[in-house]
Amino acid sequence: MIYPVRHVLAWSVGTMSDVSLFELGLIAGGGALGAASRYLIGAALARLTIWPGWAGVLLANLLGCLMIGIAVGSGGAGPWTHAFLMTGLCGALTTMSALALDLTVLLWIAAWRQFAWCLGLTLAIGIPLVRLGQAIGETLWGGVA
Repeated sequence: MIYPVRHVLAWSVGTMSDVSLFELGLIAGGGALGAASRYLIGAALARLTIWPGWAGVLLANLLGCLMIGIAVGSGGAGPWTHAFLMTGLCGALTTMSALALDLTVLLWIAAWRQFAWCLGLTLAIGIPLVRLGQAIGETLWGGVA
């Protein structure tokens, strides 16, 4: 039996009467997987390539853009779409705070060209990846959010 959780974090979700412990478990599981994936992506790029330090955050954010697009395009594919994939996995994999930190550091050290590349690539590739993911989700699950 799934018990609804009421009045917990009501400010961020709205009405909590529809949120179950199962969904919170999906969010937690997705979050753990997303955070570990972001760490591994950053560590692998730092150790195995000559890419700049911000490339790991960029790659994680772009991957998250594609995945959240797939989730949106899947429509009502099930509770895993929003809870596990969008809120949990993509929420932990992608990170605005790490992007903002990387951009701030690039400003501090006056690395203007790298700043422009990091911000430009994030926006120029991330937004089309969301749309591509949406098209993939619509194709695979035949739904639109």
